[in-house]
Amino acid sequence: MGRHVSQSRWRPLLKERVKIAKYTRSLAGMPIRQAVIGLLLLIFSFAVAEVSTRLGWLNAFEYTYYDLWHNLSGRRVEPKHVAIVAVDNQTLLEHENEPLVFWGPHFARAIESIRRAGARIIGVDYLFGVSAESWLKKLELSRTDKSRTYDIPMRVQLASGQVVLIASVADNGQGKWQLMLPINDYLFSLPGGPVDVGLGNFYTDKDGVVRRFFPTLFDDGTVPNLTFATLLAVRAAGLK
Repeated sequence: MGRHVSQSRWRPLLKERVKIAKYTRSLAGMPIRQAVIGLLLLIFSFAVAEVSTRLGWLNAFEYTYYDLWHNLSGRRVEPKHVAIVAVDNQTLLEHENEPLVFWGPHFARAIESIRRAGARIIGVDYLFGVSAESWLKKLELSRTDKSRTYDIPMRVQLASGQVVLIASVADNGQGKWQLMLPINDYLFSLPGGPVDVGLGNFYTDKDGVVRRFFPTLFDDGTVPNLTFATLLAVRAAGLK
């Protein structure tokens, strides 16, 4: 009885071994021509995938999938502690005869009002490449008091430590990048100087759509380094 039970137990395993042996013999007996064709098809498939990726032929499918997934996922977080104060068309019409270079006092009053409202940090999304005082000096009108005191209200607000300005990284046309910082009159009014400046560059895909976010743009110690939104978030959280 014990011998009969032992044979019945091992019988399924023996059948599996027989099947494996038959499959191995069939592979070994496969014609060389079929094996070569299979290998060539495999290499061709890898080559097509690599070429398609390098030439961007798959970008359309990737972008479509990414956008579809992004839209289906919906809004992840509802902003609760962020407010946007924009310069609307009505404001532009009210000051249509006033160049933006002379808007320093207007920005200063807006920043002061926002600070009084309890804002922890304020980001000014406007690249101040020139100020009223520097512009008057350039026109050789520096003899007037306005050429020395016009931007004082703005410099006072920048010195509060609650304001972050914006800069940009631009291509100089020779394949190299160049930092476009705020004018020195404003830059050195900030307590941290360039550390209080965030970069406003966005990375766009080949179809012109922004799908990626970079918290930093440099890894070689360049200052400023943090992007504008990242710097605002860091300062709002009191991390730096």
